[in-house]
Amino acid sequence: DSWVHYILDVIDLKYGKGVRVSAEHNTQMMLYALGALELFDLLYD
Repeated sequence: DSWVHYILDVIDLKYGKGVRVSAEHNTQMMLYALGALELFDLLYD
């Protein structure tokens, strides 16, 4: 079996009030990624 790996880069620019937001295990970022996977998954079946 040949396994093909795809990478989805999701970028969310944070700026504003100077409050640090961790990129690791960030719930909002994970929801963006989940939405992108749902949107683009059918393109790569």
